[in-house]
Amino acid sequence: MIEVQTSPRVKRRLARVLFALLMAVALLAGLAWGVAAFTYQINLSRTGTMVSARPDVAISDDGEYVAISWADFNDVVGSTDGKIRLKRSPVSDNPVWAEHKAVFDPGTSSGNGLESRLAFDPSGNYVHVVWLWGSSNVPTQIRYSKCDITGSGMASNCDPNGQTVRSVSSGEVVQPGVAVDDTGGAHIVWVETASSAVRYRSRSAGGVWSSVESIDSPGSAPAIAFAKDGSNRYLHLAWVDDNSDEIQYQRGQISGGTASWGTTRAFAKGSLGTAGSPSIAANESSVVLVWDAVITGDKYGVAYNYSSDSGSTWQLSTQQWRLVPTGGTDLLDRVQRTSSEAGTYTQRLQPNVTLEIIGTDTLVHVVWHEYISPAGEGSERYDVYYSSADFSQLTSCSGDCWITPTNVTFDIKDLDAGVSSASAAIAVGKELTHTVYMEESGTAWDVMYNGDLDASAGLVFMPVVLKGYK
Repeated sequence: MIEVQTSPRVKRRLARVLFALLMAVALLAGLAWGVAAFTYQINLSRTGTMVSARPDVAISDDGEYVAISWADFNDVVGSTDGKIRLKRSPVSDNPVWAEHKAVFDPGTSSGNGLESRLAFDPSGNYVHVVWLWGSSNVPTQIRYSKCDITGSGMASNCDPNGQTVRSVSSGEVVQPGVAVDDTGGAHIVWVETASSAVRYRSRSAGGVWSSVESIDSPGSAPAIAFAKDGSNRYLHLAWVDDNSDEIQYQRGQISGGTASWGTTRAFAKGSLGTAGSPSIAANESSVVLVWDAVITGDKYGVAYNYSSDSGSTWQLSTQQWRLVPTGGTDLLDRVQRTSSEAGTYTQRLQPNVTLEIIGTDTLVHVVWHEYISPAGEGSERYDVYYSSADFSQLTSCSGDCWITPTNVTFDIKDLDAGVSSASAAIAVGKELTHTVYMEESGTAWDVMYNGDLDASAGLVFMPVVLKGYK
């Protein structure tokens, strides 16, 4: 019999969880919905008729603030709607979400914001947001904003706000990513479809931009992370090689505000099929890379590899990929919506990874979405799942070092057939986990947040809905 492990973090919290559950039993008549983890669930966008797309989440280095960005737009070709939204909350037992700040609002202009990514400044007072801009839902620019999240309602302006990082005259710019180093320098990646090239550009803390560099072509889906290992300051970059359908990795050493890139490493597919959707996380010398891959036919898994020496060597050989155990009954690559834009939201598994250091332990946290059919035909949907593992156990792990996947998105609404959740992201700090994802709402999508509050603080009741933009 395989014993599924629990992480050190989970073990330390079991007593608090059990206490909360006992309290729930004692108060069952009035507290029927009290639960201990992943239960602070709120709708952040509440547009009702728009697509709130591809949310991202970040947490400050001190763990005091969490920030979320996303795009609001009409799922109609030629629409002039397209706002880039930003919300933040202090990390506490009773989060207070600030009103939406519009990093970009097209107003009466012809341009729209289409997708965003963000990362915290080391000061904890600012977030760096990169986002796509275009006309008629065709992104031709990647833009950058540095936004002050302090003060009531985030009234302070973003400065700069909407600087153009790259503009193309043919094709599109897609798949943005950003990492921020220990000085406050921003490191930005994206893909240009005309050349299928992965590009990189940096902005120093003083506002000086580097030249645009080409990392690889043809390539797609870049993911970037920063970590300081002693006196070394590293960028970790992963992407898909579109020729081989394999994951590629490069480490960049930061000097003078920009990166000097090393040798590319390829993670051979082995017995896996097409690789996609890489996500990478780094903390000090620990680096974890996850991606989704075809297992067989139309079934997918979340594969991973890791490094204990800042990416110099990787602990699993190219033929020893591992799989995070997934919780659903069927992992079909199924397009949930018919429009070309929204249809991409539920493709593949789209895993997202982060690392957390607690004392001497390094913990790995992963979220992804997968297709399930809990009650047979008519009940099909996508749900978001979460799992974690102790970094030190990954070498000998055959799947049993990962905790049993938790369904992050299940609530009363999910009893309705076909209500899907997808495109999840995760951030962790102070032993608290923060997830964001898209959830279907009629013909629209909303951005949802689900937080893992400390069970010792008492029970949190769901759902909780805050007033938002309409």
